[in-house]
Amino acid sequence: PDNLDLRATIDWINERAKKPEDGFAFAIHINFGGGQGAETWYYKDNENSRKLGQDIVDIYCREVGMGNRGTKSSLISNFGTLGFVDRTNCWAILIECGFIESGNDMQILSDYEKNARALAKAICGVFEMPYLEKQLTLKESIQIQIFSIIRRLDELLYQLKLKGRNV
Repeated sequence: PDNLDLRATIDWINERAKKPEDGFAFAIHINFGGGQGAETWYYKDNENSRKLGQDIVDIYCREVGMGNRGTKSSLISNFGTLGFVDRTNCWAILIECGFIESGNDMQILSDYEKNARALAKAICGVFEMPYLEKQLTLKESIQIQIFSIIRRLDELLYQLKLKGRNV
């Protein structure tokens, strides 16, 4: 759910998934920090998790035309761990869909429906499920755009706070 902080989100997932085979958790972020392209983060040094993350970022980048930064182990993150990826019971991948300060990335990300379809195709693809296209209603499209703007602003504020800026 979108209204939970990280700890509550992990608890919510773990109440429903007790072991890796019980499900798949997927966090969608926009990066900050001077780069371009999309990347995924996977569980520590687990090869299955690495392959899952690599397949997802490959499909996503191909679908939207985004630069591909590959997949990275949570062990090399700033703190040597990523809560969402490392503390969920089921398989979990975090995707950074691009950089908020990159004009090229933001241009690609501005097509919300294309990005949503690309992420859905990526998840379906790695689990060998057919992707079935659904035409969005105007209301659904507007809701996606509003949600996307709110998420981008939340992410930017969070990143600015991490950098010590008072917002």
